[in-house]
Amino acid sequence: MREYPIFTQRIAGELMAKGLRLLRTEPHRTLDKLHVFIFEDSAQLRETLAMKKSNK
Repeated sequence: MREYPIFTQRIAGELMAKGLRLLRTEPHRTLDKLHVFIFEDSAQLRETLAMKKSNK
């Protein structure tokens, strides 16, 4: 299973609201106060992110 990191809590929350499953969180490697949200890399995840990017 491939994993896809998300670096912002807002986007991670939107993905979870759309039904995408959060696998785990990890501390950011260089910025101690931040977390990385790890999702399963799937077609649905990529489509959701692409739609979000095109709506900006």
